[in-house]
Amino acid sequence: NKGKGLLRPFSRPRASSKASESDAEEESEKKRNRYAYVAAEVLSSDAWSIHEAMMENQPLVRHFWTFLKRPTPLDPLQASYFTKVNEALFDKKTEEMIALLKSLPDATADLLRHVECPMIMDLLLK
Repeated sequence: NKGKGLLRPFSRPRASSKASESDAEEESEKKRNRYAYVAAEVLSSDAWSIHEAMMENQPLVRHFWTFLKRPTPLDPLQASYFTKVNEALFDKKTEEMIALLKSLPDATADLLRHVECPMIMDLLLK
């Protein structure tokens, strides 16, 4: 028991492990948001080859639209990325995107469920 209460000069007790966990979670979220931002910028760029590739891989675009299956409210930042990519696709590949939208089960209902989200409203209005 001797020396149990002594402090070691280079070790200090953590105030809380929760603080470091929340810092790690915050850093992880920043990283995810950074990747999502870069992905949205690339996918919504004016490169025709990207739009062509996306339309050739419709299962991926369909999966992208499952974002609207999430419960309300949607994360505004993620919704802005979703809208940005889809606006670019609707601008460049209008007919294909309308056909895709018509083929998605419950797409209209999913859009309307999130109508309170300004970014989804923007997509609906375009």
